[in-house]
Amino acid sequence: MPEPQQRKSGETLLVVEDDHGLRELIIRTLAKAGYHAEGVSSGREALARIVASVPVAVLLDQSLPDMTGREVITTLLEKGIVFPFIVMTGQGDERFAVEMMKLGATDYLIKYIDFLDSLPLAVSRLFKVIENRRALEESEARLKESEEKFRFLVNHSYDLIWILQLDGILSYVSPSWENIVGHDPGSVAGKGLFTFIHPEDQAGFREYTAQVQAARTTLRGPKYRFLNSDGVWRWHEGRITPVFGDNNEVVYFVGVSRDITEQHRAEEEIQKQLKEKEILLKEVHHRVKNNIATVEHLLSLQASLCVHPEAQRILEEAVSRVESMHILYQKLLLTDDHQSVSVREYVESLLDSLVDVFRTDKVITIEKDLDDVRMPAERVVSFGIIINELVTNAFKYGFQGREGGCVRVVVSSTTEGISLLVADDGVGLDRESVNSDEGGFGLSLVRMLAKQLGATVSMHSNGGTSVSVDCGC
Repeated sequence: MPEPQQRKSGETLLVVEDDHGLRELIIRTLAKAGYHAEGVSSGREALARIVASVPVAVLLDQSLPDMTGREVITTLLEKGIVFPFIVMTGQGDERFAVEMMKLGATDYLIKYIDFLDSLPLAVSRLFKVIENRRALEESEARLKESEEKFRFLVNHSYDLIWILQLDGILSYVSPSWENIVGHDPGSVAGKGLFTFIHPEDQAGFREYTAQVQAARTTLRGPKYRFLNSDGVWRWHEGRITPVFGDNNEVVYFVGVSRDITEQHRAEEEIQKQLKEKEILLKEVHHRVKNNIATVEHLLSLQASLCVHPEAQRILEEAVSRVESMHILYQKLLLTDDHQSVSVREYVESLLDSLVDVFRTDKVITIEKDLDDVRMPAERVVSFGIIINELVTNAFKYGFQGREGGCVRVVVSSTTEGISLLVADDGVGLDRESVNSDEGGFGLSLVRMLAKQLGATVSMHSNGGTSVSVDCGC
């Protein structure tokens, strides 16, 4: 006998048996097995009770005083009432058993001596049938709900949904095709997808399809032109997902695409405007570069004509400062990135220019150790003038009384930003000049520009002069 199991209070078994004593024995036996049961003694009572409240299952005697168990079942079936039941009979009849099974009986019990002993096991099997049916009904309900949701989404989607066979034939298209591209779904199914794709875009889409089949997963799809029913080509973007058969091979694709014509036009317009702005910006930089070159040449001419040495020196220094800006604009013109500048390229050109400006009889070499970092264009002007002033000072004052020396320029990337070091092995500065916040125009200009950059300046003189500038660029 199976272990007693607690059933829900609403899960009542109905025992239809005209023998009062046997009916009570059946109810007590089921109660011991954990089942709640109630009894009636006739077919009419059973009909009234079942119509009023359908029980979870029925144990039905075939021989009742007013009608047969078969008549009870057929009457209920005519009313559309279906439920699981077990037939009980005093005589074994295979033909009758088959007939009742066809009407929906889950079991057939003969009232022999061991009838009551076998009853709990039969009811246990009955409840397993009930549980399986419920699980199946719930699964079917969920499936139906899912199908209805899917159908609603497909029917009201703003995307084109379609099934593409491996030979390129469309076997299904969603109703949205008619609203979006004007094609009747019924007339499209069975046609080739590539009849709607622009000839120039077909090769790319075929290649994409092959890639998806090889990768066996969804990949980002291409943009292509699609032919609407009015003969107008519209830009679409789509992707396909492979569907696998029993042999794990791709059997067809599910495709989703949408009209992106307006987006495509907007992107083209943006690209057009960006190109125009780049051309305009290059023209502005070119004119500024030419204007700076004009100023530089005028200053150089004035310096060459000047008879006063001090005035000539001041003009030459001005030329070197203007040259540093001239080099920057040359770099901006030669690059597609007008927002930042390569510090290494800029400083190398600047140092070469300073060597040309300050040609002397002294042998001065420049050692460069420059990290390849980038700096915003609006900050690199100040950075370049700082280098110009420090190297110029080294050339002019660092090697007085000597035949030459070496100037070392280091630009390195740090966690805080960019660090600059300009050091020479010349005569050095006196302690008062090192510790002073003043100095000549050049050093004052360095401190002012460093302040604008948010940088710190430190100076040391020990067997030469060393100036460090640390800025968070």
